[in-house]
Amino acid sequence: MQVAMPATVPDASPRFLFVDKPSGIVTHATQAGPHAPEGFVEYLSRLSEQTLYVCHRLDKGTSGAMTFATSAEAAAQLSEILKARQANKTYLFLTDRMIEKSEFSVESRIEKRGSRFVSEPAQGASDGLAITHFRRLKTHGPYSLWEARPETGRPHQIRLHAEASGIALLGDDEHGGTPFPTLALHAQELSFESAGERYSHSSPPPTFFEDLALLDRPRLCAWLASVDRRRRWLTSRDQALQFSSQDRESTPPPLSTWRWIHTDGLELRAEQLGSIVDLQWFESEPPNESDWDDLHALTRLCGWHQWRLHLRRDRGRNPNEQSTWASSSELPETWTGEENGLRFEFRSNQGLSSGLFLDQRANRGWVRKTARGKKVLNLFCYTGGFSVAAAAGGAERTVSVDLSRNFLEWSRRNFALNDLEPATHEFRAMEAREFIKYATKKELRYDLIICDPPSFGRSEKGVFRIEKELRPLIVSLAPLLSTGGQLLVSCNYEGWNELRFAEEVKAAAQVARLRVQSAPRPDWDFELPDEPAILKSALIEKN
Repeated sequence: MQVAMPATVPDASPRFLFVDKPSGIVTHATQAGPHAPEGFVEYLSRLSEQTLYVCHRLDKGTSGAMTFATSAEAAAQLSEILKARQANKTYLFLTDRMIEKSEFSVESRIEKRGSRFVSEPAQGASDGLAITHFRRLKTHGPYSLWEARPETGRPHQIRLHAEASGIALLGDDEHGGTPFPTLALHAQELSFESAGERYSHSSPPPTFFEDLALLDRPRLCAWLASVDRRRRWLTSRDQALQFSSQDRESTPPPLSTWRWIHTDGLELRAEQLGSIVDLQWFESEPPNESDWDDLHALTRLCGWHQWRLHLRRDRGRNPNEQSTWASSSELPETWTGEENGLRFEFRSNQGLSSGLFLDQRANRGWVRKTARGKKVLNLFCYTGGFSVAAAAGGAERTVSVDLSRNFLEWSRRNFALNDLEPATHEFRAMEAREFIKYATKKELRYDLIICDPPSFGRSEKGVFRIEKELRPLIVSLAPLLSTGGQLLVSCNYEGWNELRFAEEVKAAAQVARLRVQSAPRPDWDFELPDEPAILKSALIEKN
């Protein structure tokens, strides 16, 4: 068995976009403004480069089949179809509560009181009642898989009716459910007829809906839930990107690098790096027998045939200390992966970092779109990902600066992988602050500067600590910016939240007389829009 694959959807329609909603995403933004967290419809509208309209809603924790309209008229038509009960909706959910009945229906009135939705027994006229039909499909120990077919579409309807019937959903802490890594509610199918055409959109459920024995292993379920969310994000991302194409036949740029498991995996992280999955174990001790049972089950269920695992032990005191395991002894020392059509080399013999920081994907994409004709400076360049993106976007010239000659050689390799001639670009083996002094003395100017410093670094020139150095670093870069030039600055320092980072950037920008703008919005394989982000970014412009 493998983790659920992408949803099956109708052929691309000019009237509707059919997607597979991940758990943890609100249907639409709950706040207004350019800096407010995006909802699903805002994210997909941005990717598809067209306005999408909400026809129906799924709760934040619910995964599965969903559709958006491409016009207000189509949205209104589908809303009327749903209101008239002319659409078929099928949901699946999990519970650890057992009742005698295996098939029944519930009718009630659902109202909002304060910030909560409540269900009241049906009394009097039947108008306005919420109606749900339930059927138990299978059981394992205390767990049961149920099917729910709602005739109506009231908020929290299935969850409230399940709670009232004694089968509260796993993960539904708002309505009496037992804690679980995710809300165990999945929209399996939506079908309807509109403008003479029949549409049927289905979505496979998470793996632990199919194999209830997995529910006995809550940590494994947490990892699987993380992977499931990102599979649905990838599917919806590709659907939106393909939907933006005029001919609807082109495929999105290749992407074989993303994060499968982030901080939601607690002690485990997982990244797809081309053909190999990179696992990182954030515990002080190596995996024990029980840990390995869950790890092997995870790789088997997800179809990860090639993987390697690092022990991230005492990473603050000794970041190079590690122990490594692999799926086989035949894993290559170097291999490649793709990010939006650009190729990058990965290496297994270079410590804990394999060659590309995936959380910077959106920033690299922005650099590629805006680099044409510009002179670009990439400080702390590592393996040159930003430089490659700038060069591929038509930058007049890039300058990549890093203290490590090994990383600069790696950068040149990444240029060559993308048929970009390294000889026409510049690579400087220098400490970043020393290069800034040199460039200031030479009165060099750049249209775009990328500055992604480490949280901590040590060299012959001394110690670099981001909490002390970020402000003077930004100020020192102001003279290197051409008029109208931009500085993209970011950091992963976990001692700062986003607000504190913004305060540091704003204070430095005021001193340097620069203007702070919003950085590109990150992708959703790391933190979700309403979660605190480890990577903090800002865009600064010189007037």
